[in-house]
Amino acid sequence: MSATIFILGGGGFIGFNLAKKLSENNYNVVIIDNFMAKVPITFNCTYYCRDIRNITDMLVLVEKYNPDCFIWAVDLLPCNNLYYDVCINGLTTILNIMNISNIKQFIYLSSSEIYGNCEYANENTMCAPLTTEGKTKLLSEDIIKKNYLYDYFILRVSNVYDNIIQHVPNYKNHIINQIDLFQKNIIAKIFLNNITSDYVHIDDLIIVITKCLYKLNVYPDNKVILNIGIENTKSELRIFNLIYNTKKKPPIYGFVSAVKRINTLNCNKCKNVLLWEPTYKSIL
Repeated sequence: MSATIFILGGGGFIGFNLAKKLSENNYNVVIIDNFMAKVPITFNCTYYCRDIRNITDMLVLVEKYNPDCFIWAVDLLPCNNLYYDVCINGLTTILNIMNISNIKQFIYLSSSEIYGNCEYANENTMCAPLTTEGKTKLLSEDIIKKNYLYDYFILRVSNVYDNIIQHVPNYKNHIINQIDLFQKNIIAKIFLNNITSDYVHIDDLIIVITKCLYKLNVYPDNKVILNIGIENTKSELRIFNLIYNTKKKPPIYGFVSAVKRINTLNCNKCKNVLLWEPTYKSIL
């Protein structure tokens, strides 16, 4: 019998693409998101517009579907109190539900932002987040490690990229997303960040997640943290110049900061644990 997967945040860019692929691989997919009105569901799944902080509603769904695994793909703009409430209180609610319901598999999508300004950070590098996302993800990881009773994978994911899907929100403002939006006439200018950061194609991230699901199903005692990226060395400015090397450049706003940042990953642990190599080894 196929496993049932709850994808929290399945209306976002990562969650939506993941739900589609898992459905194609014969998983029973249940999407839970509070933003589903315009999302074009064209694959086999069940979806609910629910608030994950509502323990009563979530327990009803758990009792109905008896999920094997929860995947946290919640993606919000870190701009107001709702962000903290969903990311912290919502996470705590979900962990409590999984504990009392004996749901023994959890995959949490964290962020490379937890490392702050760091070159080729590995999973043992001291975390010093600079952004709201990084600080919140680091606290969330600590909550999982201290409160969840069963097996998990925490994936410290770099910038995820691919073509934007209409009505599917993707809040990341990295250079690849911006260029895609500009070429589709959705934004008028590109805003360069003075940063060299890591990237991963959505297809490669989904392969990593499916490998994690296999590990959780087959092998016991998984409490694992993994970096997910391609170990990129190109700055946003260099990526911008390479893409527009032979064509007219769009107008840009300039750099967000004069201070250069580096946020890149060492992904050797992921490659060894999951026997994984990215298909998209370069973003260009």
